Amino acid sequence: MRDAEGRTPLMLACEEGQLESITLLLNGGTYPSLVDHSGRTAISIADEAGFSAAMDLFGDHIRNAIIKQQQKGENIY
Repeated sequence: MRDAEGRTPLMLACEEGQLESITLLLNGGTYPSLVDHSGRTAISIADEAGFSAAMDLFGDHIRNAIIKQQQKGENIY
């Protein structure tokens, strides 16, 4: 689901500083790497806003994804 500007619910949560929503969306399997019509991702939106708590969540999410891949024996490179 996207709005007219191509923003996802995760992007909107980052714009609004909704940490709980970001957590729920990431845990629900949303993709933080999707791009809106301006070429921005949820991660870049949070970074532009100086939303450090969201950046910490994204870092944790990425680390956990890498660990899961490694545990499965998948090559991450």
